[in-house]
Amino acid sequence: NGYPCNITFWKCDQILIDSCNVDSSKGASIYNCNIYSGQGSYLTVRNSTINYGEQTSDRGNLGIYIDGTDNAILEKDTLLNNFSNIRIGFGNPQSGNSDWTDNLIIRYCIVKYGIYDNIDDDGSRNAQFYYNVFETNTSSGFHDNVYLFSDGSGNYSNYAANGDIYYNNTFITHAGGGSTFDIQSGVKATNIILKNNVFYNTDHWGWFFYSDNTFGTWTFDNNIYFLTAGGYDHSWHIYDNSVTNFNSWQGLGYDLNSKYADPLFNNYLAGDYSLQNKSPAINAGTYLDLTTDIKGNSVPSNYPDLGAYQHIIQKNISLNLKVFLEGLYSNGSMSTFFNSHNLIPLSQPYNISPWNYYGSESVSKISSDIVNWILIELRSVNSNYDIIARRAAFLKSDGTITDLDGISPIKFMNVNSGFYYIVIKYFNAIETWSKNG
Repeated sequence: NGYPCNITFWKCDQILIDSCNVDSSKGASIYNCNIYSGQGSYLTVRNSTINYGEQTSDRGNLGIYIDGTDNAILEKDTLLNNFSNIRIGFGNPQSGNSDWTDNLIIRYCIVKYGIYDNIDDDGSRNAQFYYNVFETNTSSGFHDNVYLFSDGSGNYSNYAANGDIYYNNTFITHAGGGSTFDIQSGVKATNIILKNNVFYNTDHWGWFFYSDNTFGTWTFDNNIYFLTAGGYDHSWHIYDNSVTNFNSWQGLGYDLNSKYADPLFNNYLAGDYSLQNKSPAINAGTYLDLTTDIKGNSVPSNYPDLGAYQHIIQKNISLNLKVFLEGLYSNGSMSTFFNSHNLIPLSQPYNISPWNYYGSESVSKISSDIVNWILIELRSVNSNYDIIARRAAFLKSDGTITDLDGISPIKFMNVNSGFYYIVIKYFNAIETWSKNG
């Protein structure tokens, strides 16, 4: 309930906001916000909510206002129901301390229902927006997903978005005649690249892209577009060209490797914008050196899917694994001492610290060639190395790791397709990781 802002930073560096709720600032003004950062550098906001700045009928508070703060990162955040969910400014160039917001990264965020827009940008340079979901307000009235403009005149008009990339975002644009991308007249936004995005418009009065400027360089490719409201009343406007169908848009030289088709979301009404098995957005992208989607799923290095969600197919997998434990090893096999002395329990024993695995694996008897229970994990190849799956199995004297029957390869059920490290753990041995995922 802070006024005019909940949190204000001025010329601050190396700030981290992690796992916080920064909501409901007061004042109902576009100069008020939940978080303001003016100038400075290296602000990171992650795993946080920045919602519900106070609104009136015609104005309201911003979610976060990044005003000339360089190298800022927003990641895994949720921003809802602010006047502009994200405002990007150019700082204070007259002071000689700041011009542009350089190298901003916005990734893996849910940004929805901005009262006016979701991104309000008059100062980003070399920004990166990837694997986000942007969805406009569903109420009547004018709502943009991305609005590029200049706040002022004269030299201020130079501070428009420049060199930005929008990769693998899902844009949902609703009623009111708003646009997915709306560029203010006279704005010198340029060198903008849009690839691997989903553009989904539910209103026949809205535009996928609108700019009546006669300057600026824009690159569109490997995107998918769909308008649910029937025929094309109007869809793209660039320079002096207004086109109402996708073929005409491609005729202007844009989106030559893109598609016009329903992306087939799994559950649009419930806000689930992941892809069905038969979606035309699957394998339709170009590789852009991005490795994980909005859910942390791995992205392939060839032909990723379009939009924020990489399509995942769950599989049952079998692993043929072999390992020797040095302390038990002699002349090509391992000792079954624990087995022959009835020291192996019938239920998996890794339900204590430090393993804390509470699986229900158990047997009624143990074959004589079993060395002991062993714990196997599948770990994410991402930098956090999350445990994706784990289970207990048997280690045989010849080094083979088997399922509970003592014969079959170990099985993992319903695992998302992808690459994983294999991790092997045993009671008094150092855990071992596969060299590659």
